Amino acid sequence: MNEPKSKAGKELRRIIRELESIARDCETHGDSGQGGHELLQPPVKSGESSAGYSDQVLAEKAAQIYTTRRQRDRRVGQGFFGEPAWDILLDLFIHHVQDKSVSVTSACLASASPPTTGLRWLGVLEQAGFVMRAPDPEDGRVTLVRLTDHGLQVLREILGNYVAAVHDARLIA
Repeated sequence: MNEPKSKAGKELRRIIRELESIARDCETHGDSGQGGHELLQPPVKSGESSAGYSDQVLAEKAAQIYTTRRQRDRRVGQGFFGEPAWDILLDLFIHHVQDKSVSVTSACLASASPPTTGLRWLGVLEQAGFVMRAPDPEDGRVTLVRLTDHGLQVLREILGNYVAAVHDARLIA
């Protein structure tokens, strides 16, 4: 079988399995649209990705990605890979969902790079509108950093697409 037909066949089988799953949900929960299947859920609300995943699900995926990156660095060495900005964004998203404050120092540590590199990337992320800094109301010596609404929206979209892609890959397997 040639390559395009093979890919089309796999995609059709995936769609059929997805439709069968929706049909089972409808049969189980009636036609009220209240079934457990994500395609039957209401439109995306604040605190959800465009794919409809909750911030909690996305934060769990972000934590898995971050942990895997650190394991990779320990196994292969930090000199081979490096995305300090992405590491900072992942860490800030995780802490946002946990409703925890993040100091600039902590964000720089999360970058898995030297502190000066972390600070430089925080500046770049701030200029791009992904993060903002503010003084800690409880300790004026500390500066906190958090994702902006734009940063949250972008992270939700990226992580939501990642979770959806992993979900689709499991349907094909």
